[in-house]
Amino acid sequence: MFFPLLYASSHYRLNYLIPRYFRKFPDCIADIPCRLFRDCSPKLPVLIVIKDSDKFPVTFLRADVIIGNEKIHYSQKFLPDIKLAIPYYSKIFFAELDPDINGKINVTVRMEFKTEKGLKVIYNHSYPYMPFETLSCEIREKKLISDDWYAGDIHYHSNHTNDQVEFGADIPSTAVMAKAMGVSWFFVTDHSYDLDDEEDDYLKQSEDFPKWQRMKFECEKYSDDKLTVIPGAETSVGNMNNRNIHLLMSGNQNYVKGSGDGAEKWFQMQPEYKHFEAVKYGKPTLAIPAHPFEKAPFLQKKLLNRGNWNPEDFDKLAPQIIQPFNSNNLAKIRKNKKKWIELLLKGKRYSAVAGNDAHGDFNFTRQITVPFWKIVFSRKQLFGQLMTLVNDRNIIKGLKSGRIIVSNGAFLNFRLLKNGKKYLINDVVKPGIYKIETEIKSYEKIISVDVFIGNILAGKEKCVKYNDGMNIELDSSGYVRMEMNTANKGIVITNPIWIERDNLCQN
Repeated sequence: MFFPLLYASSHYRLNYLIPRYFRKFPDCIADIPCRLFRDCSPKLPVLIVIKDSDKFPVTFLRADVIIGNEKIHYSQKFLPDIKLAIPYYSKIFFAELDPDINGKINVTVRMEFKTEKGLKVIYNHSYPYMPFETLSCEIREKKLISDDWYAGDIHYHSNHTNDQVEFGADIPSTAVMAKAMGVSWFFVTDHSYDLDDEEDDYLKQSEDFPKWQRMKFECEKYSDDKLTVIPGAETSVGNMNNRNIHLLMSGNQNYVKGSGDGAEKWFQMQPEYKHFEAVKYGKPTLAIPAHPFEKAPFLQKKLLNRGNWNPEDFDKLAPQIIQPFNSNNLAKIRKNKKKWIELLLKGKRYSAVAGNDAHGDFNFTRQITVPFWKIVFSRKQLFGQLMTLVNDRNIIKGLKSGRIIVSNGAFLNFRLLKNGKKYLINDVVKPGIYKIETEIKSYEKIISVDVFIGNILAGKEKCVKYNDGMNIELDSSGYVRMEMNTANKGIVITNPIWIERDNLCQN
């Protein structure tokens, strides 16, 4: 993104143009997961990230973690007492959780530093002109998702995405946070125009791709029996009009360069490969159009040659999976869901997945809205907030199977039954009368559970309110899928079971 959602880097200067938010002090961020399950982590991981202390050395003396809700309030002290003069530092402190605390907690992290000018104290972050906001976390006893389903984030940026204005969190720290959140897997999809840089200089490129190699090594190192970390890239590729769009690629046999919209060389904005050429050359295990329904803003079109995914691009690439959902913004989820449904009603069997496009960002997203002038924050795109659920411990196999559910917390699965046979998500059924069997779990109050029947010939979806043990009649080529809405903006969207009378619904 041109105005990225990220851990914002405040120290980039363009000749004599100094950012309003520039300070001679490292960028310092305290972060916590947006949710935690006690059966996954009995303690609260508190991540401290300090960037650019090589430019502005400090001694990190102390951190006080202050935890509370309406009834309980307490603090814990940590004494790192470490001198820092390195480009990137991270540390996780594990704070005790009072056994009586459940539900939402508020957290403030007070950090104390020694600088050449004396003592400096900050709360939660070091960015000037940003109002103070407490961190928050939803504490639950155990995760809801069934043991045979695995929740993950398909679009995430680590600290290997690192340039003039943005950086992410390191993979080891992300692995700790993921486990606490009940996340079983995540893809590391750093920008292709960052992964071809030298490790210590984002302005120099290397044909040996050391950042790419290190990222793959770290993904393997920090995977275990509880967490799968999958290396990938958000590759800048060309659409059929030769404008830059993004493709999530994983399992490449060959690294695919993509620098068209990286702003590393101004006026050199042409993509190296079109999307289908990138897949042919890279030979990835998966190639997924990234946020294909988000329109490129005017400035990005002009300055970075950004474009959009168009119908001819889908037809040429013929993807099995697309990523319509790129944040936990409910309005955007519904808007992009409509675009996905339009494709389904045209007979395109595209499985939908969700990511958050987070760069670290476990509790807050920082966004440079006006370069050199303004940083703001939100909670719209947090790691693991909107999840993709698959039905196989082999995550790649699970994604390819199409048995996929999208959720921001609750759980809904369904199957169709007829004549003793069960049909699961992404199976194909013939027209007839079927019984619907569901599995539903939610910590929040359930507002609605609905069945949607798509009719390709009519070009319409029909919504039927779900009743336990109900039968439905499927009489035309199309699909059936389900949704659930809960209190506090909770949503679950299943992928379809396909109805096939003839060959109308083939890609």
